[in-house]
Amino acid sequence: MDFNPLHILVPIDFSDTSLTAIQLAHRWSKSLDAHVTLVHAYRMISETEDTRRLSAVELKRQITSDCQDKYLALQAKLDFAIPKDWQFMLEPGFTYHILDKLTLSDTGHIILNAVPTHLSSHQYEEITSMVQATNTPILLIPERYNSPPDSEVNTPLSVFTREVFAKKAHTFLPLIASTPDSLVLIKSNHTDSQQFISLFSPNTVRIANFN
Repeated sequence: MDFNPLHILVPIDFSDTSLTAIQLAHRWSKSLDAHVTLVHAYRMISETEDTRRLSAVELKRQITSDCQDKYLALQAKLDFAIPKDWQFMLEPGFTYHILDKLTLSDTGHIILNAVPTHLSSHQYEEITSMVQATNTPILLIPERYNSPPDSEVNTPLSVFTREVFAKKAHTFLPLIASTPDSLVLIKSNHTDSQQFISLFSPNTVRIANFN
């Protein structure tokens, strides 16, 4: 599998949870010379009386403007300036459908997705749908995770096949959310996990495989 160049996809919802995945993507983009795309999916839904009066074109313009404002607010919370070569995508639809389409072209992708500490049923469905919809490797990151700046500090990495994770997602996801010092990589059966594990070294060398 060719990882040159690596393309990191980060689904964001403008919450503080998104910051965790963005921070790790930033670290990786510098050390691995990877390209990063931040992806936000939106729905064309009129939520207020005012927006119900808008045409489809006006509603899309309003949603896009609101999302751009939220994106700027999210950037203001980061301790670094988002690089100019990063891409921010606003796409209508469901996150898992958009990610699946973005990863059809080649195999040099990995998805970084932060798991909220307090996982709602909607967020649970979003993550499990993403796991089931795409064959792209997904790194699940606890919201409170803080990637160690010291290369001598080891972070536990658990590796699951997509099939194994899907069967026990109801157990795994709450556990991930409550364990801030570890990462979980989900891959397909045909994916060589060792090639992805090399991306984490030397920061993640304590590895458990559950294939």
